[in-house]
Amino acid sequence: MRIKPPLKLARSPLVLVLAQVRFSPVLRIGDYVPDIQEDLRKHGFPRFSKSTTQEIVFGSEIMPTTSHRWAFANKEQTQAVVLTDSFVAFEANTYDTFEVFTQTLEAILKVVQDRVNIALAERLGLRYVDLIRPTRQSAAATFLREYIRGFPSSDLGIASAQQFFVMRGKTSFGQVQIKVHQSQDSTILPPDLQSPELAFTVVPEPNERTAILDIDHYTTDSSLDFVPDLLIAEFWKLHGFIDEAFRAATTENAIAHWQTAG
Repeated sequence: MRIKPPLKLARSPLVLVLAQVRFSPVLRIGDYVPDIQEDLRKHGFPRFSKSTTQEIVFGSEIMPTTSHRWAFANKEQTQAVVLTDSFVAFEANTYDTFEVFTQTLEAILKVVQDRVNIALAERLGLRYVDLIRPTRQSAAATFLREYIRGFPSSDLGIASAQQFFVMRGKTSFGQVQIKVHQSQDSTILPPDLQSPELAFTVVPEPNERTAILDIDHYTTDSSLDFVPDLLIAEFWKLHGFIDEAFRAATTENAIAHWQTAG
């Protein structure tokens, strides 16, 4: 499964890992939530919350639809399971190795499968978000390879610039998006990604110029059997590319800096 040894970074820039399994909507999934909650509580997710959103669907008639989101978090709010009628996701802002991450993910998938008996997984997605911060000696951008650093705005006297780098393409296993967002707006996550179930302790300083490295790899096969160990094998394929992309996006000096205890 793993080609290279895992990167053990004492000062890891990682702020969020998200694994998601999408499936054909189960409209009565709310009926299973009490049993799922009980099982997840035994797996170390005692916190529970439910939220409801309303959307407008445009067509021949304008129809309002209501969707529910159930969240189960651990005591420290560093890991959470999110469930809707069309996906289950596992998100974490503390991380050891992908081996450890997938152990918990597989247990979560087994709970959902045992209770709901889902037949097919329509899409798997794995997303890693790193918050790259400056040091006294180096700007955040210098931890990135030159080809994704963006325009040298400071050389032109441009202050408070925001820069975006985006690459989309196909891989052997699906589709990938690699994004870099450089700004001074104190955000730690991409604009489209919020995780209210988790507690984040990283807070950039006012006017601190950071870079968010966002790597999203997902499958395009819509006919995967919802068998937890088989899905984990597919997640390993997604992870392999993300690992290579992270190493290709960051410099050797960056890795050396993050491997050193602060």
